[in-house]
Amino acid sequence: AVQAAAAHNYLSGGLKAAVIVSAGPGVSNCVTGVTVAQANHWPLLVIGGRRPQAMRGMGAFQELDGVSLFTSVTKYSGLVKETSELVDHIDRACRLAMRPHPGPCYLDITEEALQGAGTYSNSALKHDEKPVAMIDLSAIVGALQRARKPVLILGDGLRWGDPWEVLEQLVGDFRIPFVSSPMARGYLPDSHVLCGTCVRSWLLGSADLVLMAGASLDWVFRHGAEIHPDAALIRLAHESDPVFLDRSPDQEYLGEPADSLRQVLAALQMTGTALQVDEAWLGHLALQKRAYLERLNNIASDNAEPPTPLRWLNEVAQALPDEAVTILDGNTVMEWAQHALSAERPLARLTPGANGCMGVGVPFALAACLVQPDHPVLVVCGDFALGLGIMDLETMVRHQLSLVIMVANNSGSGGSLRQESYWPPDCPERVCQFTEGIRYDRIMEAMGGVGMSVDHVGQVLPALEQAFESRCPTLIQVNTRDDVPLPRL
Repeated sequence: AVQAAAAHNYLSGGLKAAVIVSAGPGVSNCVTGVTVAQANHWPLLVIGGRRPQAMRGMGAFQELDGVSLFTSVTKYSGLVKETSELVDHIDRACRLAMRPHPGPCYLDITEEALQGAGTYSNSALKHDEKPVAMIDLSAIVGALQRARKPVLILGDGLRWGDPWEVLEQLVGDFRIPFVSSPMARGYLPDSHVLCGTCVRSWLLGSADLVLMAGASLDWVFRHGAEIHPDAALIRLAHESDPVFLDRSPDQEYLGEPADSLRQVLAALQMTGTALQVDEAWLGHLALQKRAYLERLNNIASDNAEPPTPLRWLNEVAQALPDEAVTILDGNTVMEWAQHALSAERPLARLTPGANGCMGVGVPFALAACLVQPDHPVLVVCGDFALGLGIMDLETMVRHQLSLVIMVANNSGSGGSLRQESYWPPDCPERVCQFTEGIRYDRIMEAMGGVGMSVDHVGQVLPALEQAFESRCPTLIQVNTRDDVPLPRL
């Protein structure tokens, strides 16, 4: 529920969904979903029950201090002791979940408050305005005008300012190539001639200026190791980034990054001149992308059975409508899907995000079906990732949600390859390797949905087309080679 609510809020652009859970384990089960929202800077409100204050320390049924539990992973964690405090606490939590930047909030509501131990207050509710970023436009415009090899990094922090038109104009009119974080894929189309996401290391390594918008120099961007050491850095974001500050302390501007980009675009347009981007460098970008595609095609030409992830994912790419929402979850298959499946429109791609939580695929898909009911929704996940939330297949069926799950059955997690390296061949303990022959499609059928099993590449396209056409909750198991490592392209 927490993961679905967080994804719902991301896709809908505000605090539209909240979660209410019972005391004790109901509260502690929410921690993982809250950390996903925290890492991705998604708005979220979780409300948990709490036993009476008078019973603290007495070993009451499901007694738990949720406030302390959530303090380190939320923007605000509060305790509501009496009914009279409900309005102010909920109002404050809802506002803080969005301002000055999105994030999760948690409230513990005691039994006294729920049972009406006080009266409602009539205090006036306050509506804070988002802070306006104070940025040095002359410095940013001057840096862009001096640059010959500028690169724009798009992060999912841009989402809250709906920057789609601004990005199209900034990149299109001023010919600035860009790379996208995994969740920001589709903010500008992957097929855009100036998209360099697939050759990110080369592009950032050759840049003389990097403008980061809504992104951080975290593990996703290898803490900046890919960026040329002499490149100038500018960052527009909601929150400060200590890694960035170590490299360029005077060029970080905090506020709504999409609004900051609007100011930059307007200032560039006021100059009435184009940027002096190195055309030979842009030509080299096109060559690098072509070489990448050739490497990808060579890997996909492996025709062994069962198929490799890339081989059957290429078939998925052919059947995937441009308006589809793709949700990627897992380890090996998720990484290959990043290479095989493009994102061509905003909010068309969801991944585990900044903290890499596995098991988000199905709950994120539930949210996508509710927020974008007219768009096909496809989950591509591994068998381990599916197993973490497999009972939500029943949720899909109960609500008759039109979504398709493709699960790569390679008999275990990515750790199975390492197990083969470290354990002797005759070791009977299958630590990371699942029982062979598991039929996830039959589990889906048992829940009341449609299940299919695919053994050959030629079966992938017909199965997926049938699933999209039927609009029924469908799981397609793709029996996949279990000895394929993570991509190194």
